[in-house]
Amino acid sequence: MKPLKITLKTPIEEIQRLRSTAKIYIKRDDLNGLLISGNKARKLEYLIADAKNRNCDTIITCGPVQSNHCRTTVVFAQHFGLECHLLLRLHGKQRKIYTGNLLIDRLLGAKVHYITPAQYDRRNEIMKAYANGLSKKGKKPYIIPEGGSNEIGALGYLDCMKEMKNFIKEEKIEAVYCAVGSGGTYSGLLLGKKILNLNIDLNGIHRLI
Repeated sequence: MKPLKITLKTPIEEIQRLRSTAKIYIKRDDLNGLLISGNKARKLEYLIADAKNRNCDTIITCGPVQSNHCRTTVVFAQHFGLECHLLLRLHGKQRKIYTGNLLIDRLLGAKVHYITPAQYDRRNEIMKAYANGLSKKGKKPYIIPEGGSNEIGALGYLDCMKEMKNFIKEEKIEAVYCAVGSGGTYSGLLLGKKILNLNIDLNGIHRLI
């Protein structure tokens, strides 16, 4: 599968101020040529490409009410002329305040639907039912899971590991660390490590809630 290829390859920079006995580098995926996407764009380049290849006209995804993934999905969908529906988790005491990502979602025309935390635990089931409802109305929906994390989205971070391959070998990098939320970034990097036969430790850091 070919990605959309609308992002730039990103640089690797040394973090000088944290240097002690070890060199620490960072892969600057915030410099991918898009203003507000970070690591989300790599996954969506494949996911939106897959949706277009299947001739889908509507995107459905989910996340917290201020989800970066949802915001980036809306941006991609709007750019490629796709309708976008968001199922956003809203806690009982949270207010629907249109700031930050939620404001961007609405300004770009997303169809926003709020669900409770209990419903969010069944998000995959609910998205499938929601997609069925849209299909009955003549739409051709495409479901993107939380965080864009599935076997298609993970290909974006296989590409990232390919970008880092020569640097890892030349600089004798021993370990790579990444944040872990829905797991797609880590899965793609792990796939890249295996395919490229890189002798490094790969560590995912997950915030406990």
